[in-house]
Amino acid sequence: MKWYWLVLSSFVVGGVALFGLGKRGAAVDPRQAEPKQTVSQPQSPRSQMQGIKLIEQAGQSTAWEIFAEHAEFSEDANVAVARGVRAQLFQDDIALLSLEANRSIVQRDTGNITMQGRVRIIHENGYTMTTKTLNWHAEARQLHTDEAVELEGPSVHMTGMGLQSDVDQQRFHLEQHVHASFRLR
Repeated sequence: MKWYWLVLSSFVVGGVALFGLGKRGAAVDPRQAEPKQTVSQPQSPRSQMQGIKLIEQAGQSTAWEIFAEHAEFSEDANVAVARGVRAQLFQDDIALLSLEANRSIVQRDTGNITMQGRVRIIHENGYTMTTKTLNWHAEARQLHTDEAVELEGPSVHMTGMGLQSDVDQQRFHLEQHVHASFRLR
Protein backbone atom coordinates (compact mmCIF):
# COMPACT_ATOMS: atom_id res chain seq x y z
CA MET A 1 0.00 0.00 0.00
CA LYS A 2 1.26 3.48 -0.79
CA TRP A 3 1.05 6.40 1.60
CA TYR A 4 1.22 10.04 0.71
CA TRP A 5 2.46 12.67 3.13
CA LEU A 6 2.47 16.42 3.09
CA VAL A 7 5.12 18.24 5.07
CA LEU A 8 4.61 21.95 5.69
CA SER A 9 7.80 23.97 5.79
CA SER A 10 8.70 26.61 8.31
CA PHE A 11 7.28 29.26 5.95
CA VAL A 12 3.78 28.11 6.85
CA VAL A 13 4.11 26.71 10.36
CA GLY A 14 6.88 27.19 12.92
CA GLY A 15 7.78 23.51 12.78
CA VAL A 16 7.00 20.46 10.71
CA ALA A 17 3.48 19.04 10.53
CA LEU A 18 2.52 15.81 8.80
CA PHE A 19 -0.83 15.19 7.17
CA GLY A 20 -1.76 11.86 5.56
CA LEU A 21 -2.89 12.41 1.98
CA GLY A 22 -3.71 8.83 0.97
CA LYS A 23 -7.25 7.76 0.20
CA ARG A 24 -8.88 7.21 3.56
CA GLY A 25 -9.17 3.50 4.32
CA ALA A 26 -8.88 2.44 0.67
CA ALA A 27 -6.23 0.02 -0.53
CA VAL A 28 -4.94 0.91 -3.98
CA ASP A 29 -3.92 -1.92 -6.30
CA PRO A 30 -1.11 -0.43 -8.46
CA ARG A 31 -1.76 -2.99 -11.21
CA GLN A 32 -5.07 -1.27 -11.92
CA ALA A 33 -3.37 2.00 -12.92
CA GLU A 34 -3.16 2.73 -16.63
CA PRO A 35 0.04 4.25 -18.12
CA LYS A 36 -1.66 7.21 -19.82
CA GLN A 37 -4.29 8.71 -17.59
CA THR A 38 -6.12 11.96 -18.06
CA VAL A 39 -4.99 14.46 -15.46
CA SER A 40 -7.83 16.45 -14.00
CA GLN A 41 -7.53 19.93 -12.57
CA PRO A 42 -8.98 20.97 -9.22
CA GLN A 43 -12.34 22.61 -9.90
CA SER A 44 -12.38 24.79 -6.81
CA PRO A 45 -9.32 24.56 -4.58
CA ARG A 46 -10.26 23.95 -0.95
CA SER A 47 -6.85 24.82 0.41
CA GLN A 48 -3.74 26.62 -0.69
CA MET A 49 -0.32 26.36 0.94
CA GLN A 50 3.11 27.84 0.48
CA GLY A 51 6.50 26.22 1.03
CA ILE A 52 5.42 22.58 1.05
CA LYS A 53 6.90 19.12 0.54
CA LEU A 54 4.87 16.20 -0.88
CA ILE A 55 6.20 12.68 -0.34
CA GLU A 56 5.08 9.36 -1.83
CA GLN A 57 6.08 6.32 0.16
CA ALA A 58 5.76 2.74 -1.05
CA GLY A 59 6.19 0.48 1.95
CA GLN A 60 9.13 1.75 3.97
CA SER A 61 10.86 3.47 1.01
CA THR A 62 10.41 6.94 -0.43
CA ALA A 63 9.38 6.83 -4.12
CA TRP A 64 9.42 10.60 -4.77
CA GLU A 65 9.51 13.99 -3.08
CA ILE A 66 8.21 17.28 -4.43
CA PHE A 67 9.15 20.66 -2.99
CA ALA A 68 6.87 23.48 -4.12
CA GLU A 69 6.69 27.21 -3.54
CA HIS A 70 2.87 27.09 -3.71
CA ALA A 71 0.22 24.35 -3.97
CA GLU A 72 -3.54 24.09 -4.26
CA PHE A 73 -5.49 21.04 -3.14
CA SER A 74 -8.99 19.95 -4.03
CA GLU A 75 -10.36 16.99 -2.12
CA ASP A 76 -13.10 16.40 -4.73
CA ALA A 77 -10.67 16.02 -7.64
CA ASN A 78 -8.01 14.19 -5.57
CA VAL A 79 -5.43 16.46 -7.21
CA ALA A 80 -2.66 18.73 -5.98
CA VAL A 81 -1.38 21.48 -8.30
CA ALA A 82 2.04 22.80 -7.31
CA ARG A 83 4.02 25.75 -8.68
CA GLY A 84 7.76 26.44 -8.49
CA VAL A 85 8.55 22.73 -8.31
CA ARG A 86 11.70 20.79 -7.50
CA ALA A 87 11.38 17.00 -7.24
CA GLN A 88 13.45 13.90 -6.70
CA LEU A 89 12.76 10.31 -7.79
CA PHE A 90 14.14 7.58 -5.54
CA GLN A 91 14.95 3.88 -5.68
CA ASP A 92 15.51 2.19 -2.31
CA ASP A 93 15.73 5.66 -0.69
CA ILE A 94 18.57 6.70 -3.04
CA ALA A 95 17.91 9.74 -5.25
CA LEU A 96 18.16 8.77 -8.93
CA LEU A 97 17.00 11.95 -10.66
CA SER A 98 16.21 15.54 -9.80
CA LEU A 99 13.51 17.41 -11.69
CA GLU A 100 12.48 21.05 -11.93
CA ALA A 101 9.30 22.50 -13.44
CA ASN A 102 7.15 25.59 -13.37
CA ARG A 103 4.15 23.49 -12.37
CA SER A 104 3.20 19.93 -11.47
CA ILE A 105 -0.13 18.15 -11.16
CA VAL A 106 -0.10 15.26 -8.70
CA GLN A 107 -2.78 12.55 -8.76
CA ARG A 108 -2.84 11.69 -5.09
CA ASP A 109 -4.55 8.30 -5.47
CA THR A 110 -2.04 6.90 -8.01
CA GLY A 111 1.10 8.94 -7.35
CA ASN A 112 1.22 9.91 -11.05
CA ILE A 113 2.62 13.36 -11.79
CA THR A 114 2.47 15.66 -14.82
CA MET A 115 5.16 18.34 -14.88
CA GLN A 116 4.66 21.37 -17.12
CA GLY A 117 6.45 24.53 -18.18
CA ARG A 118 10.21 24.46 -18.46
CA VAL A 119 10.82 20.90 -17.25
CA ARG A 120 14.40 19.85 -16.51
CA ILE A 121 15.57 16.34 -15.63
CA ILE A 122 18.97 16.43 -13.95
CA HIS A 123 21.09 13.29 -13.55
CA GLU A 124 23.97 13.18 -11.08
CA ASN A 125 26.43 12.27 -13.90
CA GLY A 126 26.06 15.74 -15.45
CA TYR A 127 23.28 15.09 -17.95
CA THR A 128 20.33 17.48 -18.22
CA MET A 129 17.19 16.90 -20.30
CA THR A 130 14.76 19.71 -21.04
CA THR A 131 11.18 19.50 -22.33
CA LYS A 132 7.81 21.27 -21.96
CA THR A 133 5.77 18.45 -20.41
CA LEU A 134 6.79 15.28 -18.59
CA ASN A 135 4.60 12.52 -17.18
CA TRP A 136 5.62 10.25 -14.30
CA HIS A 137 3.74 6.95 -14.14
CA ALA A 138 4.30 5.81 -10.56
CA GLU A 139 3.24 2.16 -10.86
CA ALA A 140 5.51 1.51 -13.87
CA ARG A 141 8.19 3.95 -12.57
CA GLN A 142 8.52 5.47 -16.04
CA LEU A 143 8.84 8.98 -17.44
CA HIS A 144 7.22 9.90 -20.75
CA THR A 145 6.66 12.89 -23.02
CA ASP A 146 5.56 13.40 -26.62
CA GLU A 147 7.17 16.88 -26.68
CA ALA A 148 10.55 17.96 -28.05
CA VAL A 149 13.44 16.90 -25.80
CA GLU A 150 16.96 18.32 -25.56
CA LEU A 151 19.72 16.42 -23.75
CA GLU A 152 23.00 18.06 -22.79
CA GLY A 153 25.84 16.05 -21.28
CA PRO A 154 29.58 16.31 -20.71
CA SER A 155 30.36 15.11 -24.24
CA VAL A 156 27.03 14.91 -26.07
CA HIS A 157 24.15 17.11 -27.24
CA MET A 158 20.97 15.36 -28.45
CA THR A 159 17.54 16.48 -29.58
CA GLY A 160 14.45 14.49 -30.50
CA MET A 161 10.70 14.18 -30.20
CA GLY A 162 9.22 12.05 -27.44
CA LEU A 163 10.92 10.34 -24.54
CA GLN A 164 10.41 7.05 -22.72
CA SER A 165 12.51 6.39 -19.64
CA ASP A 166 12.73 3.50 -17.22
CA VAL A 167 13.96 5.30 -14.12
CA ASP A 168 15.10 2.22 -12.17
CA GLN A 169 17.23 0.94 -15.06
CA GLN A 170 18.45 4.50 -15.74
CA ARG A 171 17.75 4.21 -19.47
CA PHE A 172 15.97 6.55 -21.82
CA HIS A 173 14.81 6.36 -25.40
CA LEU A 174 14.23 9.36 -27.67
CA GLU A 175 11.38 8.26 -29.92
CA GLN A 176 11.79 10.13 -33.23
CA HIS A 177 13.69 12.83 -35.16
CA VAL A 178 16.82 12.16 -33.10
CA HIS A 179 19.91 14.27 -33.76
CA ALA A 180 23.14 13.92 -31.81
CA SER A 181 26.50 15.64 -31.75
CA PHE A 182 29.51 14.53 -29.75
CA ARG A 183 32.41 16.54 -28.39
CA LEU A 184 35.81 14.87 -28.51
CA ARG A 185 38.09 15.66 -25.64
